[in-house]
Amino acid sequence: MRCGPPIIGALAGYFGERELEVRLFDPDDERLELMGRLATASFLMEAAPHRVALFTDYSDALEGAELVILAIGESAARRILGEGSPVGRDQAIGEATERLARSFPDGVPVLDLTRDTNLSAEFSRLEGWPPTLSATESRSLAFQILRWIHGEEPAHMLTHQEEQSPVRAWLDASIPR
Repeated sequence: MRCGPPIIGALAGYFGERELEVRLFDPDDERLELMGRLATASFLMEAAPHRVALFTDYSDALEGAELVILAIGESAARRILGEGSPVGRDQAIGEATERLARSFPDGVPVLDLTRDTNLSAEFSRLEGWPPTLSATESRSLAFQILRWIHGEEPAHMLTHQEEQSPVRAWLDASIPR
């Protein structure tokens, strides 16, 4: 919830040299569906030509990837690790992100937004972006996403919030030409 909407907002307003195929991965079907619907609604509203594909299996999502944005929270980490996952939050996130990183295609630029991990010095990091959400902010964001998806409020607000997003700068610097 902390990373999905700002990343989608940045992508919706991104008009580089070519359209993007945005492959969203989340082991949680419900959260994946929500982010997929938000991406589709945002891309349509901004007339972005990007395509959205949803995956609950990270190896399928990473197949043929040219760029990777990594943002794993505790819930996703525990689902990735499955039964017998480590007890501690930090350990679960660390082990899940390491497992994902081993599946990244060689030489692909990676933007790591996962907090409190140090996977590789080769990966780009945006310290403190997006900001941490309080429990109240996280709950209210879920309802805001639904309002955007259902057209009750324009999703332009999300895109405009991310006009100066560091994700856009990273895309410009990283997209293969």
